[in-house]
Amino acid sequence: MNIKELNSVVAVYQYKSFAEAAYQTSFSISAVSKHVQHVENELGIQLFRRKNYKNNKLLTPEGERLMPYILQLTDLSRCLEQMAEELRSQSETLTVGGIELMSGGVIDKIQADFSMKYPDVTVENNYMHLREITHGIDTMELDCSLLLLNRDSPDSLIEAIRQGSSEELRIRMGHSETQLQIALRSSHPLAGRESVSLRDLADETFLLDLDAAQFPESVLSITHLIGRSFDQIRKKYIDSKRQNMVLAIVAAGGGVFPRSDMQTVEFPGVTFRPVKGAPTDVTFLFVSNPRNTGSNFRKFQKFIETEFDLEEM
Repeated sequence: MNIKELNSVVAVYQYKSFAEAAYQTSFSISAVSKHVQHVENELGIQLFRRKNYKNNKLLTPEGERLMPYILQLTDLSRCLEQMAEELRSQSETLTVGGIELMSGGVIDKIQADFSMKYPDVTVENNYMHLREITHGIDTMELDCSLLLLNRDSPDSLIEAIRQGSSEELRIRMGHSETQLQIALRSSHPLAGRESVSLRDLADETFLLDLDAAQFPESVLSITHLIGRSFDQIRKKYIDSKRQNMVLAIVAAGGGVFPRSDMQTVEFPGVTFRPVKGAPTDVTFLFVSNPRNTGSNFRKFQKFIETEFDLEEM
């Protein structure tokens, strides 16, 4: 069980009705019912009578004994959130989560623009896997996330975010500009060109983030530029958070690494070149927790909403 489900239990207790609890919490009746049912299943005890109750005796005898403890838990949760909010408001750091291939350019560009407007706030980028991002936003260890995606097929990524979260995260779609680059070993025959066509690299091994195995839609723009399907390209899955290790593989001739970035990266034995024909207008997801009221996050959210037209998902 989680605190959201316990809050639904408290709402049913306070409002003496599943329907009224749903109205007051902005959940559907079926959602409130599922929350309560899950708590009851976890406890192995029925908390509420579903029918034939009189004089507002909605609670079962067992529910009456357990309700004070449930109220204490939800009160403690609110105290914890308030304390966390106070601590966040004292911090001058904004933490943003992303996946290297799916975030680099957007985060770097927006960070630079945001820092110019709010020089007192430090933006901390955390490249990680999707499950870590959703957990971080759930717990508000992360303030938000920016993720690039293929605009024609965002549904699987959005569904994965929702399934990986115990909270009702807010997901909005926007558009920005970026530059897809390819990392080659410096001795590669194509490294001397001003830009590189991925079709010329079709027989190379592409180093892709682990999340690409689960969400091949995230690299559709790359496979399109290569001219082959996802299953047809040679690929090796890597942990893109360990960028130095990935670039060391490139330098050793172990593959080429596509990276969506706005900044120049230097690494011995590795050359970055722009990719010919890569779209510069990209779609991104802005993911946040509606409970996050930290001052730095509010500044960042206002900046994003001002700079970009966001569509609720």
